[in-house]
Amino acid sequence: MTAVEVIRQIEDLGGSLAIDGDRIRVLLTPEAETWVPELQRTRDEVFRVLQDRGRPEVHMPAGVRLLRWDLKPAPIEMSRLSVVLDPQKFVETTLRQLEAAIQGKPWAAGNWSVRDLCERLEQVGIQVHVQEMEK
Repeated sequence: MTAVEVIRQIEDLGGSLAIDGDRIRVLLTPEAETWVPELQRTRDEVFRVLQDRGRPEVHMPAGVRLLRWDLKPAPIEMSRLSVVLDPQKFVETTLRQLEAAIQGKPWAAGNWSVRDLCERLEQVGIQVHVQEMEK
């Protein structure tokens, strides 16, 4: 049985699987507990599938390379009085702001600097590297 099938069976029975650092966080209903041996057998493959499933396609601005994608679950406290309730939407918006900042359009970047935007992304688990732009 493949990892995708194991995940589907567990989730169809009301269980849930999620990545938590280098571990798989598992919440099982009594019905889904019968899948534990198969889950243990396919653990590494299940981990990779869950990792890929949590990595949706996002537009990376020109000159920006994704170094790490480890999106944290909501809510995320960003800084004093800042909390992210929709991490995916936050990442998409911040990447658009980063693109604008790189293009020299501070008004479209929310007046955030490239460095500030990279730091904001890191706070939600996304690490990027902005390449030197040729002048």
